[in-house]
Amino acid sequence: MTEADAPATTPWFDSALFERTRVGAGVTWGRPVRVLDQTDSTNDLALAAVAGDALTGIVWVARQQLRGRGRRGNTWSARPGEALLMSTLLRWPAPSRAANGLTLAAGLAVLGACQLRAPVTLGLKWPNDVVADGKKLAGILVETRSGADGSLGVVVGVGINVRALDFEAAAGQATSLALLGAEGADLELEGLLADVLLGLQHLVPRVLLGHLEEVIADVRAVDALAGRHVRIVDAGGEDLPEHAGGDVAGVASGISDTGDLLLDTTLGTRRIATGHVLFD
Repeated sequence: MTEADAPATTPWFDSALFERTRVGAGVTWGRPVRVLDQTDSTNDLALAAVAGDALTGIVWVARQQLRGRGRRGNTWSARPGEALLMSTLLRWPAPSRAANGLTLAAGLAVLGACQLRAPVTLGLKWPNDVVADGKKLAGILVETRSGADGSLGVVVGVGINVRALDFEAAAGQATSLALLGAEGADLELEGLLADVLLGLQHLVPRVLLGHLEEVIADVRAVDALAGRHVRIVDAGGEDLPEHAGGDVAGVASGISDTGDLLLDTTLGTRRIATGHVLFD
C-alpha cells in the first residue's frame, strides 16, 4: 500500500484524538500526520519528501513496516500495531556539522516520552537505543538528505516497543512498555507520539543551533553504558588507528563534548565516533 492509497485514519490510530492531544500539549510538530496501515519504511517516505514542499514537523506513522531499518543496515521488526513506528522531517537552511548530536537528542526525546509511562528507570545506550536493564525498548535512526537548494532535510525515525508481550529470537534482548508495567492510557499511541514530538521539537533544534553541550549534559545523566565493560563492533574514530574498522573493547567512561563515546582501553582512552555496542 502506498501513502496515497492509505486511509486518513485507521482503527489502530485515532487521528482526531492525536490532534486534540497535540494541541493540548502545545506540540507544533505533527502537522500533518500521515497515517498508514502498511508501508516499506516511514524513513523512506520522509527522505523522499525532502525533494518536495513538505515542511518541518510533518509525520508519517505506520501500523506495520515491511522494510523497517535501524543503524548499520539492521532491520527493525515489530508485529502490526504493537509498536510506535514513525518518522518526522526537519527542514534546515544549510548543512549541519552536528550529526553526532542529532541521534543523541532524538534519543533523549524518546526516552523522556517513554519514562513518563514506564515505572522503571530507563537509560540511553549510546548512540541510539533506549533501554531498561540492558533490554532495548526503543531505537532511533537519523538520516539526512540535501535538497536541490542546498538546504538540509533531517529525518528522525523512531521505533518504540509498546504493546508487545513477547519477541522473536531475531529481536535479541528486547522489552516493551507493556512488559515494563505500563497499562491503559499509557499504551495509547496517540499520546506517546505527541510526547515524542514535543521532545523532538525542543531538543533537535538545540543541537542544530549549536547548543550541543546542553544536550550532552542531559545524555550523561541517563548514560546506560558508563562503567560497563563493552565491545564496539566496527569501531570508528580519529584516535583509533590501531582499530579502524575493527572491534575494540574497554570500559565506557562517558560521553565527550561532541557526542563521542569515551572508552578506556589498554592503550588509553579512545573516542568512539561510530560503531555498534555490545555488552561483554
